[in-house]
Amino acid sequence: MSFLNKIKELFANPPEPKAEKSASAASIGLSELPKKVEFIVKEAETRNQKLKLEIGGRISSFSKEMEASVELIKNFDLSKRREYEKIKITVQDNINLYLEQIRKLLSDLKKIDEKEIANYFNRIFSSLNEFSRASHIPYEKATYLVGREMASARSLVRQFGQDIGALAEKNKFLFEETKQARKLSNLNNELEESKKLEKNIQSEIFNLNKRMESIGNEVKNLGNEIVDVKNSADYRKEVEEKQAHLRKQKDLERDLQAIKQKIDFKALANVFHHDKKKAQLIKDYSNNFKEALRADETLKIIEMADASQNIDLFQLKGLKSHLQPDSLPVLKTERKILDIEDRLKSLEIERATAKGSIDEENKKLGRVAKKQDEIVSELKGVLAQMNLSLKVK
Repeated sequence: MSFLNKIKELFANPPEPKAEKSASAASIGLSELPKKVEFIVKEAETRNQKLKLEIGGRISSFSKEMEASVELIKNFDLSKRREYEKIKITVQDNINLYLEQIRKLLSDLKKIDEKEIANYFNRIFSSLNEFSRASHIPYEKATYLVGREMASARSLVRQFGQDIGALAEKNKFLFEETKQARKLSNLNNELEESKKLEKNIQSEIFNLNKRMESIGNEVKNLGNEIVDVKNSADYRKEVEEKQAHLRKQKDLERDLQAIKQKIDFKALANVFHHDKKKAQLIKDYSNNFKEALRADETLKIIEMADASQNIDLFQLKGLKSHLQPDSLPVLKTERKILDIEDRLKSLEIERATAKGSIDEENKKLGRVAKKQDEIVSELKGVLAQMNLSLKVK
């Protein structure tokens, strides 16, 4: 079995729960969780660091042993052997290749810097596995003339691999504990972030509700302003003036209709059909007497109408002088009321927007609560593997 396969086997078979765990799980509250998680993570990191220091010590002693072995191989004198020179050259070349792989292995081991212990072991076994692969052929060719020294070096590598494997086997429970501690830390961080988000959403809902309350007060005050305006003497006076104006306009309309009834537009049209301008004027009067009168500056209709139709020129001129625009002017108090009503409409729009925002924030709050339940459920599962139970309430 290769070194790499050995470490993979260790990772694939997680350890049984530690025997020292009590039958009943210790209980911790949700408020205690952050400190407990911090303690668990620090504890795992301390054990990881202690084990890495032990491994580092073994790497250091292995390096010294290998350096001594390398010196023996380098100092081996091939000149005393009676083999053909070509064979000696081939053996020396492969010795050099093997020593180069040893130097690379030692260099790779010193460079390993992994925070997580499982990855630390993985890198060591990967380096050993690569050394075994790359040094196999040079080793076989070099041992043709240099057997004992080469075997000694190979034995040191194997012993180192076995020692590291024994350490991994002995401490493989730490792989799972480290994994659990990391997962616990991630879940706790996720829960804390979720709580911050929940707090921000609740703050936003509070502010929106305060604004809704403020809008309600503004609406009430503006409603009172409208009542005050309508109860004022100025408003009553302007209403009376407007009603008087409407009565005059009504009387004017009645007089205009009376004059219109006296004119035989069909007869006039027959008389002036050859004159397009006059025919159009007659048609305008027939369709909208008041507007035609307003536009007829010189009262040409009088010139065209027959005297028998009894149209009074002076009466028509008088009515024309009293013509007012169809749209009534907006009075001062009415304008004030309209301005207030515009502000009320704006406030109602703002209130509807705020209500919609509150509904949306409440939906977010629901999603956050659901996510928190999921996180807590996962936390309970991880803590249960550590013989801990989580009290939510």
